Amino acid sequence: MKKLALILALALALSLVCVHAEEAAAPALLAYFTFDDAENLGADASGNGNDLVKAINPDGIQAVEGVKGGAAYFGGTSGLLAKDDANNDFMDTYEGKAFTVSFWAKVDIENARTGNSRAVDHGINGSDFGFTVLVNKNVAEDGTVTLFSISKVGGSDWWSSASNVSGDPAEWHQYTMVYDPEANLVVTFVDGERIKEVYADEDERIACDFTFCVGGDWAQWDWFNGGNHEVTAEGFIGAIDEVKIFAGAVYDFDIING
Repeated sequence: MKKLALILALALALSLVCVHAEEAAAPALLAYFTFDDAENLGADASGNGNDLVKAINPDGIQAVEGVKGGAAYFGGTSGLLAKDDANNDFMDTYEGKAFTVSFWAKVDIENARTGNSRAVDHGINGSDFGFTVLVNKNVAEDGTVTLFSISKVGGSDWWSSASNVSGDPAEWHQYTMVYDPEANLVVTFVDGERIKEVYADEDERIACDFTFCVGGDWAQWDWFNGGNHEVTAEGFIGAIDEVKIFAGAVYDFDIING
């Protein structure tokens, strides 16, 4: 009897160790775009094969120096897409699931327009499907230039997520969006600092008829009525580097930047 009790106790202890190890495991990295290979800027370094396989307006995309290795410069109507012939991509299975998007961006202050500028996007302009992270240039009446970031998932509040960016607007900054359906939140970080959170329903529509895009929003307002598929809408003007997408709500920047 004692032997049986000991065996059961050991089995329980082992199961608890396994559960703890599973809980402590690092979130899965779905895609990682380093832009280090100038000949293949869309390569996915995660090993999952989630490459950015199509370039929109490729003449507006250049390989430049990044915050780490190389980066991709986008001229405002260009983008790199992850898609197949049906516009499916690696984000389309994430209904109601937590995920994290993080990247570095350096706005081309001299050439960037004011207003919406989508750096990493998975949706359509004006839709409550998918998600988007914007890095916008703002010019005050006295000519002062500032940046603010917007993170949106599905129907989460759009303008309530706008967050000011501290520091030199012409330098590199890190932007991170965490979608945490367990907490019903979309959380915005800038340079590792948690600066904004808004309510988001746990059943947000992450899947979208359009596709994951770095550099802008591939889908136009009039896309269904013959809109221009060869340019992005609300495109980013500047350099983007170290784009990472994780499965799970990641708040630990040692993991994000590891």
